Amino acid sequence: MIEETGVIKNVDANHITVQTQMKNACASCAQKSHCGTGVIARAVASRIHEVEIAVAATENLQAGQQVTLGIPEETLLSASASVYLLPLFALIFGALAGQFLLPLFGLFSEGWLILFTFTWLVIALRLLRFRTQQQCQQSFQPVFLGSRSTASIVAPTRSVKETGQ
Repeated sequence: MIEETGVIKNVDANHITVQTQMKNACASCAQKSHCGTGVIARAVASRIHEVEIAVAATENLQAGQQVTLGIPEETLLSASASVYLLPLFALIFGALAGQFLLPLFGLFSEGWLILFTFTWLVIALRLLRFRTQQQCQQSFQPVFLGSRSTASIVAPTRSVKETGQ
């Protein structure tokens, strides 16, 4: 589970609105002022995201409280693989299919092959868009994992003997 900590901005019946801020690794890097990536990171560092999620009525949540949200790793990895691999396979398939099919219709120039390959890419991207729009509404909805109170942040640590390890 990929976890993110956010702050509750609004509480309604069984829904909460959580605000999270985009983080990057450049914030803790000593070379951030000398590197091009650090400059770009500072330019986009103030992005704030808000998400509304459903929570169980058993939680007593208040605005300003920190909460932890999560997204299953499997869905994120499968979406990443789809976004990178489907267009690549579409280009390869379009080029190979065009090599064999276009000469049957008397189209021998590279321009027709490029057009055919590009058409396959556009079709694949449309299918990918349709699939991700459906999947986003189901799989990528964050899950409420719990709230942070001051007691859980300053929890005592146990020694190795107490845990039996």
